[in-house]
Amino acid sequence: MNKILLIIVPLFLIIFVTAILRKYKNVGSSWEETLNQFALNIGFPSLIFTSLAVNPISFQKEFNLIFFNSLFLIISFISIILIGKLFKLNKQMFMTLFICVVFGNVAYLGMPVLANISGPKIASTASLIVAVYLFWIFTIGIGYLDYSMNINRKAAFLKTFKSFFKNPLLISVILGLLFGSLKIQIPDIVLKSLNMIA
Repeated sequence: MNKILLIIVPLFLIIFVTAILRKYKNVGSSWEETLNQFALNIGFPSLIFTSLAVNPISFQKEFNLIFFNSLFLIISFISIILIGKLFKLNKQMFMTLFICVVFGNVAYLGMPVLANISGPKIASTASLIVAVYLFWIFTIGIGYLDYSMNINRKAAFLKTFKSFFKNPLLISVILGLLFGSLKIQIPDIVLKSLNMIA
């Protein structure tokens, strides 16, 4: 229990200090938006890419991890659709529930917690878990929401398909898996730079 607290408390201290700084106007909303943009578009993609590229994943060994995480997400999506229909939830409530039930903090909080528990060696497995979640959320999750909101279903499908290939997190997963499985060597200077960013 103490070990878990020692790992989780620093994360909450960071959140607490940031909230205090914001309350006393030392940081503004633009600061928060800038950091989020950096994390989502540069920091996490760098971390995921390097983790998967340097420590190749064996899909045979990781089959259970991929399968059961995927199964959990698909069952969650189907359950929410059924709950939405059963309780006749309004559109906004249904869409919020649909994403919130499956969209956990597997990246923002999950990766730092796992890295603190198991050390850097867990990064490739954690990246794979994040990759599975991102894949299903940005395909079925966002796709279904766009599809159910739009009258033009074809346009919704094309929008989702295009956004899938523009998402830096998904691109980092694809490139990381490609580099790792093909054993493409990344020059040390590039790897060091990516690690510093991550």
